[in-house]
Amino acid sequence: MRLSSFLFVFFVSIQLGFSQWSYVNTGPNVESFDVGFADPMNGFIVGVNGMVRRTKDGGYTWENMDVGISEWLYSISFFTPKVGFIAGKNHVFRTDDGGDTWTIVEGLNKEVRTKVYVRDSLFGFICGEQNVLRTIDGGMSWNSISVNTDKWISNVHFPTPDTGYAVISGYAWEYHKSIDGGLTWDSIGLPGFGLSTFSGVYFQTGLKGFIGGYYFNVFKQTNDGGLTWTDVDVAPSANISGFWFKSDLEGYAAGNNSTLFRTIDGGVSWMPELIIPSTSISSLAYPNDSTVVALGSNSDIFIREASTVSVKDPTLLSGQQLTLIPNPAQDQIWITDDEQIAETDILAIYNIQGILVLSVPGMLPGKSLDISSLRRGTYVIKVTNQDSIVRMGLFQKL
Repeated sequence: MRLSSFLFVFFVSIQLGFSQWSYVNTGPNVESFDVGFADPMNGFIVGVNGMVRRTKDGGYTWENMDVGISEWLYSISFFTPKVGFIAGKNHVFRTDDGGDTWTIVEGLNKEVRTKVYVRDSLFGFICGEQNVLRTIDGGMSWNSISVNTDKWISNVHFPTPDTGYAVISGYAWEYHKSIDGGLTWDSIGLPGFGLSTFSGVYFQTGLKGFIGGYYFNVFKQTNDGGLTWTDVDVAPSANISGFWFKSDLEGYAAGNNSTLFRTIDGGVSWMPELIIPSTSISSLAYPNDSTVVALGSNSDIFIREASTVSVKDPTLLSGQQLTLIPNPAQDQIWITDDEQIAETDILAIYNIQGILVLSVPGMLPGKSLDISSLRRGTYVIKVTNQDSIVRMGLFQKL
């Protein structure tokens, strides 16, 4: 392994889309597929023709690595700060030293592997053609398991150790579900999805989850384990390619049309967070609890020092859901709800520490709420009427 002598250090903070992100030029544009971090400082980008770039400062500077690989590399993930895997066009590669060196995993068939999924330090999968590789010992051994399809498995996600979901590409009308930890899989049809190819799947629980794809702009959610699906109301042509949740409340959905959507209420609402002209979002990573790193398909990096959505008093999150627009917001926010807020209702805003920061009487129809005095961060709105019925919503103040 060699590090190139050319160090890419150009990074500037610019206004992109709807919030402040830092743009990092990692070097000459190269088609890139995934970004992954072994620890908060040590991260990697992988792409075409064996391209690997590395950061040792959390994503702000990057170096080219010569790892002796020439094939396309599609995905990278780590079981521990030392042990990680790369899925490539013909091979799977392993590191035992935090990414300093990479070697071919012997004994696996030569075929395209498109995704490394790590659930915890022992349990993970590598997606391939018609099958997945499964490990329960942190990658020490891998077993090939059929997913009962003749197409590519593009992504998997296990919300619990037993229950998992797999999506496939290739103009399919189905996804696959396992209830035994990935040992067996059942195909489940998705009528009415059109000629879509699925690339993203994420389940918060065994029942509540999201699925995304392109060619017919799929962005759907389920609350019953996939028995029924409803459309997620986002901008047209979402073309969702992946999901990355940081917590039960906060997550991102990447669109192939250059848009990154964000939710801070567990997927009840999604707002455009980052719009990048002339490229799409390939991948996302959380190096630490407060930072989001997004990878553009041309190898550019976008970094956001994100506020952690963690409400100290969980009772603040109880109640019927309110819809707040815009969200995030800077000066004014509107509550759009079927039931108007009466003048006698009590409207209170709390910070994520559970401290009351603003209290106002009920809002008349069409009237906005002035939040310009609030500091930047995440807040909870609670509306209580005379019958003690509570409605709540989360919003981010820019």
